[in-house]
Amino acid sequence: MFVERYFGFFLLFVCTVFLIMSFGLPVYSTNLGAVGAGLFPRIISILLFLFLCFHLFQIMRLKKKEAEEQVDKKTRFQQIFLIVFLVVTIGLSYVIGMLASIGVFMFTILAFVQKIPWFKAFTFTIVVLIMMYVIFELWLDSPLPLGIFG
Repeated sequence: MFVERYFGFFLLFVCTVFLIMSFGLPVYSTNLGAVGAGLFPRIISILLFLFLCFHLFQIMRLKKKEAEEQVDKKTRFQQIFLIVFLVVTIGLSYVIGMLASIGVFMFTILAFVQKIPWFKAFTFTIVVLIMMYVIFELWLDSPLPLGIFG
């Protein structure tokens, strides 16, 4: 439970950073009043912020139990790996591109941390990347960082 609190506060910090960054994007486009690039990141950041606050409130309400305080090494390693790899992915998004870095992140987390079979992890990653491309590049006309592929 102790690690879960710290991880929740870390996610709350990351969510707050993304929320602040979303205010730099326009909510409405000047082309016929269409939806701008900042609407969905702002909505998702606000929802994630509210859900994380609710989750942390629920964790704080629970009484500490000695059995729950013991976190095995595997869980701790997975949480640390997730945080470090998330930071690396964010840093690499401008170097190798957003879709490529998110693809590597998703496949690695699904295949190695969650132990999902490689074929299913690869298929799910490809489907999510195609959906991201269609939503951001084609539908919203909001370019993602291309990195070395641009």
